[in-house]
Amino acid sequence: MQPGARPRGWPPPALPDLIMLAFTVATQALAPFVPLYARQLGFDARQIGALLSLPGLAAMAASLLAGVWLARAGARSVLVGASVVSAAALLAVWAFPSAVVLVLVMPAFWAGHPLAAVACQLTVVAGASGPARDRAVGMHAFYSALGVSVGPLLGAAAIRAGGGLGAVFLAAAAVSAVAAIAALRAPAVGRLDVTPGISMLRGLGNVPPAARLGLVLVALGEFCWVSWMTFYPLALRAAGLSVGVIGVVFGLHGLAQSALRPAMGWIVARMGRPRALAASWALGAVGLWLALVPGTPLAAVTAAVVLGVGFGLVFPITIVLVSLDAEPHAIGRLLAARFFVMMAGGMAGPAVVGLAAGVSLPVGLALPAVVATAGGLYVAVRARGRGFP
Repeated sequence: MQPGARPRGWPPPALPDLIMLAFTVATQALAPFVPLYARQLGFDARQIGALLSLPGLAAMAASLLAGVWLARAGARSVLVGASVVSAAALLAVWAFPSAVVLVLVMPAFWAGHPLAAVACQLTVVAGASGPARDRAVGMHAFYSALGVSVGPLLGAAAIRAGGGLGAVFLAAAAVSAVAAIAALRAPAVGRLDVTPGISMLRGLGNVPPAARLGLVLVALGEFCWVSWMTFYPLALRAAGLSVGVIGVVFGLHGLAQSALRPAMGWIVARMGRPRALAASWALGAVGLWLALVPGTPLAAVTAAVVLGVGFGLVFPITIVLVSLDAEPHAIGRLLAARFFVMMAGGMAGPAVVGLAAGVSLPVGLALPAVVATAGGLYVAVRARGRGFP
């Protein structure tokens, strides 16, 4: 068996999968309840909006330096440090409930997620090559997505058990502590004997074609997906669907997004990476076009599931593309760049699409569909050419 290859059957989470699962559970346990907690502390709607812009800004700032920190300290040290700082920040918010602590301390937690994500991805791709890498990345993406479903359930249970919204920070801190303990056993991959540049931006002007393709696609994909997540609920509500139905639609979307990830290695092995990527991207684009006709629950579920299946594979495939032909010393920096451009696309999407949606909501929803179609045509053309990664 190749290094990093997983046995047949349903594998348990490997160490980086477990660490990323814990981080995602902690993040998603907080996500629905931080706005409510901020309101309880006296924030108004405008202040809550400003507060919720901090996760993206903190993540982008951290990803700028993630490659450097990986090169200087290695994945194990980055994972332990990010986990410990995250747990300490959450404990501080729980122990000292105030608006000042929330604003000053939570960015430390939000910055930990990209550091952990890049370090875990580096550990995964460094431990496998060839078909084993596709399998390992697919399973890693699956367990990360699993945390999106588990996290809110944990948060709600913590609030019920603790008797208040503040209890969710204690629960998330406990999960972050689990990540820290697991990180102690992580391999110290990524550390270099040379002093790297000041940020992951240094040296990105000359990257392998596969990495360049992965960076472009993850930025476009996140632009489209976050825009859809932001404005599709408004379209469903305008079509007369209830809040309960909307919840089911997005729940099924989440399941569809993670459904094929455990089979990613099998799909790539049989279809080839070009056709697998082209087919996945095409499905995502179709789902976005279907979202323009959300008149019935069945239509809404169909659009959400098709989009989830398509983009659910696109995102982990970009991890493989970024690391495919890169020199070992450059993989950490490229993975950090992937996270940075992904976050940039996710922040730009709602801003740009929001301008179009201000004119007409259907026009706003059509914009990510157009962008996805253009990206799909680009992938299809590349897939037919020689030298596709």
